[in-house]
Amino acid sequence: MPSPLWRGVSRIVLSCSTGLDARLCDAIVNAARVHTAIPVELASGAAPTDRATVILAITPADNGRTLVALARRAVEIDEAEGPARYAVAWDPTAPSAALDDLLTRILPHRSVGGWRLK
Repeated sequence: MPSPLWRGVSRIVLSCSTGLDARLCDAIVNAARVHTAIPVELASGAAPTDRATVILAITPADNGRTLVALARRAVEIDEAEGPARYAVAWDPTAPSAALDDLLTRILPHRSVGGWRLK
């Protein structure tokens, strides 16, 4: 069973930290779309306030040596829907393996194998 965080979610809004290059942020959005059956869009403007949205924030930490993903509901109803956080070692010169690892850990619904959104 997927985590309660992901139950009933109809879209993911991905937010990249200002510490990430815009091209890398686009690559993260595209990679997230491969990893999940839930529609993924890049954050723009005001934060979403609907219950069926998960906000996925991606940011570098530890002076750029770690990449962190934090997934949280736009509107949280109870503790079971609490945020999920994962971090992986990060080398910005070779981002593919780290991104794949991070997105595999944070996104429970995969479009190829694994969980499928029904």
